[in-house]
Amino acid sequence: GKELLCAVIAGIDSMTRIALAAPKTLDNGYNPAVYAGFGAAVTAAKIRNIDAEIMRHALGITFAQAAASMQAASDGALVKRLQPCFNVSSGMRALELARVGITGIGNILEGQFGVGPLFN
Repeated sequence: GKELLCAVIAGIDSMTRIALAAPKTLDNGYNPAVYAGFGAAVTAAKIRNIDAEIMRHALGITFAQAAASMQAASDGALVKRLQPCFNVSSGMRALELARVGITGIGNILEGQFGVGPLFN
């Protein structure tokens, strides 16, 4: 019901805001699917009432796994259609890893090799 809808909206909002940190994602050869894992991690965390510290680590772990090259589209590879799924799976796995104490990248947006510098 209402909690699920709020969780999905939070996930979409988070994914969009992270993507806005790197407006040249496509120009640099990355599919926007690279951000799907962040949305999945936030959505799952909201549903499960995960605290902010675990969520921070889950996002850092998600970032460590993020990938989605536009070369798949250029090659006409069917795997392009699976790239969002791979990243959603990574986001879900990241949340579970963070819950058991695995730490994630801390500065995913503006760190030297964060989303902004990496994808811009």
